[in-house]
Amino acid sequence: ITITHGSNFKIGITRDGINLENSFSDFATGWAYYRTGQLRHNSNSSGPSYGESYGTNDTIGVFFDMIEGELSFSKNEKFYGAAYKLPEFKEGEFYPAVCVLNKDDAFRINLPIPED
Repeated sequence: ITITHGSNFKIGITRDGINLENSFSDFATGWAYYRTGQLRHNSNSSGPSYGESYGTNDTIGVFFDMIEGELSFSKNEKFYGAAYKLPEFKEGEFYPAVCVLNKDDAFRINLPIPED
C-alpha cells in the first residue's frame, strides 16, 4: 500500500462481518498497523508501539503467514518483524483491509509480480 495523500490510515487484515462505519481494527476481528507507529486490535485509541510512523509517499508492506500464524509489516522495504503471532491466524478466512480516516486521504494498492 502506498500512501498517495494524507497520513491517517490503519493497514492490516480482518475477518468477515466488519462494520463499515468504523475502523476494522476497532474490533476483535481486525489487526492493524496505525500511522503513528502503533498496533491496533480491538481498540480505537491505543496500542503497543511498532515500527515507525508513516504518511504520504510511504509504502507499507503487509505479510500474512497462515502457516506460522504471523502478521508482519514493512515501511519502505524496511521489515519490522512479527507484529502479531496468534494461533487463530492459522485457520479461517482473512481479508486485506485499509481504513482511511479522512475523506481526502488516498492510497494505491501495489500487487507483487510473481517471479518465473
